[in-house]
Amino acid sequence: MLSRQQLKKKIMTKVAITGPTGFVARNLISYLKSKGEYEIVELSLRNDDWESTDFSDIDAIVHLAGTSSEKKNVSYDEYKSVNVDLTKALAQKAK
Repeated sequence: MLSRQQLKKKIMTKVAITGPTGFVARNLISYLKSKGEYEIVELSLRNDDWESTDFSDIDAIVHLAGTSSEKKNVSYDEYKSVNVDLTKALAQKAK
């Protein structure tokens, strides 16, 4: 028989959130944690560590990582790399 703690953990929804240091993500993480029903996995796409994440037990991904063309010194190549290429790579990995 499962303990109350094991049962609670078993029924929690596991949510991966990219861009965890951004304004929207910080507030979403805070909100979801306050509900007590979600296990949060914070994924920074600033390095390659996210690629070692096992997505098989993640129930949902909220992709909030990105860069703005309004930022100074952001080239088109960097903008595309972050907003298009990394999004595609994340989707492929999460399949």
